Amino acid sequence: AITRFLSVLLRVVARLYPDDWTALQPRPLTLASWVGYDLDGRSDIRWSDTLRARLILQQHQLRRYAEQVSEIITATTAQDDSLSVTQLKLLASRLDYALRVVADDLSSLPEKSDDTAAVEAFGQLVNRDQDIRLTSHDELIDLINQAVEVFREAGDKTVDLQRQLVGLRAEMSMYGLGMA
Repeated sequence: AITRFLSVLLRVVARLYPDDWTALQPRPLTLASWVGYDLDGRSDIRWSDTLRARLILQQHQLRRYAEQVSEIITATTAQDDSLSVTQLKLLASRLDYALRVVADDLSSLPEKSDDTAAVEAFGQLVNRDQDIRLTSHDELIDLINQAVEVFREAGDKTVDLQRQLVGLRAEMSMYGLGMA
C-alpha cells in the first residue's frame, strides 16, 4: 500500500515540480515496530531469537529491493537498450551480495545462545568483511541517485523509470535495511 501511495504521490509531485521532483526524497509516513525485539526482563526471548527475527526481516526487505531493481533493469532494457544500466547492475550486485551475507549470518546463528563456541564462531563470521558488509542503505541510495541522473539526462522518455527509482529510494530511506 505504501509503495502504491508513493507512486501516486510521485506522479503528482512530478507534475507540480517538473524540474526538481527527482531530487525529492519523500517520507510521507513510516512504519515502526518493537514487537519481537523487546527483551526487558523476558527470559522466554533470547538475544539470538531477536537477532534471527531482525535478520529474517532484513532478508525479506533486501529481496524486495532486489526484485524492484531487477524489474527496473528489465523495463529499461526493453524500453531502450542504449540506456546505461551500469549503476542499476551495481545496485543489483550489491543487493545480491548483501542477501548472501544475511543468508550466511542466518545459517551460522547458533540455535542455543549459551553455546559459547558457536557464539564465538558467529561473532567472527559477522565481523568478517566489515569494510564491504552492507550496514546502511546510504550506499544503495547513492547508486540510485546516480541512476536517476543518467535517466534524467536521457530525457522525458525515462520519466516512468525515474519515478520507479525515486519511489525505491523513498522506500529505502523510510525502511533502511529492515521492514519497519
